[in-house]
Amino acid sequence: MDEAPKKNRRASPRAPLRVGIDYSYEGVAGAGITKDISTGGVFVECRGCFELGSMVEVSFQLPGSEESIQAMIWVAWERKGEGFGAQFLNLSDEARTEIEDYVTRTLIRPRGAAAQTLAGSA
Repeated sequence: MDEAPKKNRRASPRAPLRVGIDYSYEGVAGAGITKDISTGGVFVECRGCFELGSMVEVSFQLPGSEESIQAMIWVAWERKGEGFGAQFLNLSDEARTEIEDYVTRTLIRPRGAAAQTLAGSA
């Protein structure tokens, strides 16, 4: 029996991003690593960090940027043992533009160049 292809529900394209991300939740600080990002949200590698629906303050820096991006995220879904997907709730216009520029630059690079950038930043 043929299954219909899954529809991509994301409104924004996402790009790989491997950087540290600091968080604060209910007075407890911690850190994780991002896997990918879009202007709509971010995937964070973290095992059992937050319950679905949690609102978490985060801070991270895009490659080549001098300023950290600070935002509130909403934990929308999780992939057991891997991490969670979260939606940005309060990105500033400047942060949204910075993320959009990063995604655009990353997605138009040849695959080898993006892989080299990711390996070089690790």
